[in-house]
Amino acid sequence: METKELQKVLGDAQKAVDGISDKDMKLKAFEVILEFLLKSKRLTVLEGTPTSAQRRTPTVKSTSSLSTTDRLLLLRDEGFFVTPRTLAEVKEELQRHAWHYPITSLSGPIASLVSKREMRRVREREGKKSIWKYTNP
Repeated sequence: METKELQKVLGDAQKAVDGISDKDMKLKAFEVILEFLLKSKRLTVLEGTPTSAQRRTPTVKSTSSLSTTDRLLLLRDEGFFVTPRTLAEVKEELQRHAWHYPITSLSGPIASLVSKREMRRVREREGKKSIWKYTNP
């Protein structure tokens, strides 16, 4: 990625978080949006440069319009699932991003990612209890 492109992506991410006054929230939002924009840019580069007939202004989803699965993948890409995590831990991390879900609505999307081999599920014992944890593939 060229310097001008990188500066544009950084500027776009900065504009997206300008209205947030809480420093911690602003930093986290900036990180998530920047990661998303960089991934979008990489996909464009991987797909090749479009011809002039194909050129359009790229549309980028705001983080508020991402699906639960997309948000779980963002957590994975941020490195959250480097260590195995329970659904309760996943729910808490999503809340830190200001994405609030009941724990019951996370099992379906995360199971879908496991079946697509985008995530891995492992059974661990905690005392006498056996629980499922989710991690990177």
